[in-house]
Amino acid sequence: MRYTSFLLSAGLILAAINGQAAPYLLLEAGQIHSDLDTAHFQAYNNQIINSGGSATLSDDDRDTALLLGVGYQYTPNLALEISYLDLGKFFATSYTTDTNSSGVTRTRTIWESAEQKGLLFNAVGLYPVNHQWQLKGHLGMIWLDQTATGSAHGQSVNAAGAVIATENENVSRSNKEWAPVIGFGTSYQLNPNWLLLLNWRRIIGTEPSVLGEQDLNLFTAGLKFSF
Repeated sequence: MRYTSFLLSAGLILAAINGQAAPYLLLEAGQIHSDLDTAHFQAYNNQIINSGGSATLSDDDRDTALLLGVGYQYTPNLALEISYLDLGKFFATSYTTDTNSSGVTRTRTIWESAEQKGLLFNAVGLYPVNHQWQLKGHLGMIWLDQTATGSAHGQSVNAAGAVIATENENVSRSNKEWAPVIGFGTSYQLNPNWLLLLNWRRIIGTEPSVLGEQDLNLFTAGLKFSF
């Protein structure tokens, strides 16, 4: 992936800054949940239902997330991390059918999706509970690369069953933005080099051009390897 060389270079730079501190690698995977906004879908579906038609709405606000990063622990209580995050894809779909006074029946499927990934720049505060357990607080910013996709497909059929109109529209947009990230977690020392990680992070106020402004909740487990 295109961020890999950047992460490796960043890790080498951090390692060169302070030879007494401890560089490390991170690998985490888990689930991400988006509080995506489907109010515009619901408003459209309600219009169809109020006019005597039928409408259903489905959405998928969860996906698998992957984090790959490098870090540098400057003191027993402070570390800095740079990570690549694949945040998956979220989508919503509206299915509607309505018939007008002329007997024309229209069916439509409207679909929107948001796909997000980015680079996370993160400070980590560490509190050792004992020789094996640590508590952690995360504070940082993520540079997001977002792709929004939408489509509308359908057809209109007259009372005789003949197709008199079709609809086939597709749109795709990309944008980039900064978003704040907070979180907390814990780690367990397996041996001098390996730690088991459990983390929660919240990415606040992303705007991928579809499905409204979103907050993303990321729950991951993983491993940390210290050199």
